[in-house]
Amino acid sequence: MDTRLAAPQASSARSRAAAVAAASFPRRGAAVSALPDREQRFTLTDAIAGILATCSIALSGIALADRPARLAPIAVLVALLAGRMSVRFQRLAFWAAVAAMVGWTLGMTLAVVTNHPIL
Repeated sequence: MDTRLAAPQASSARSRAAAVAAASFPRRGAAVSALPDREQRFTLTDAIAGILATCSIALSGIALADRPARLAPIAVLVALLAGRMSVRFQRLAFWAAVAAMVGWTLGMTLAVVTNHPIL
């Protein structure tokens, strides 16, 4: 029974210690995180990576309708290239690669079902 009573006292002592520590170190401003100026700039490489990722998504859409075995692997490679070029557009490049995989899967299925050429 003593251990149950000791635990709340220890946590209240910790909260008092945290309050004292916070009061003794006044903050001069809001605590925020920011990227350095160099990383915030939008460079030409970022723009090219975004365009490549967008082209990969468009190529994946075309692969649904026409020759998925040729177009979808190219779309994956373009998405991987875009993701490697820029940190800013890595998420878009990831979704472009996912779109290419979906385009390949559905395009191959539709080509087989409808008797259209795969290559």
